[in-house]
Amino acid sequence: IVRGNASEIMALVDDAVITRGVDSTSDSMTAIQAANILAQRYQCTVVISGAIDWIINSTTQYSIHNGSALFTRVTGMGCAVTAIIGAFAAIIPDSFKAAVYGMAVFAIAGENAEKKADGPGSFYMHLLDSLAQLSEEDFIPLQIRHSENVGCAE
Repeated sequence: IVRGNASEIMALVDDAVITRGVDSTSDSMTAIQAANILAQRYQCTVVISGAIDWIINSTTQYSIHNGSALFTRVTGMGCAVTAIIGAFAAIIPDSFKAAVYGMAVFAIAGENAEKKADGPGSFYMHLLDSLAQLSEEDFIPLQIRHSENVGCAE
């Protein structure tokens, strides 16, 4: 599983892409073609995190339309979601499903945390609490869209 923001994913395919590390210079949708190339080339799952999260492999892609704008205002959120995905990958043999579940859990926990937070500092605290307290009902507003990955030529 490869996870990054849009500019990080695009930089893995094209070394001419300018990236600012954890601060993406691009929207997640602009990295879909690069993610398709990586998924095809390495037969892996690619996750693009952003306002819309994309989970892509060589045959399928899901987009998750949940989360919090506060993710971009707290250092370490990309690392945190990567750790969540890794935890799911440790118990789910299918890396694509592990990535989808990990991103969904993080997105919903972020939405729950944002409702309680007064800003970025308290958001982080509430995010940890939300991750620990998630219930089945929390996933009712989950917005995942599925589409077949049409792939791309390299």
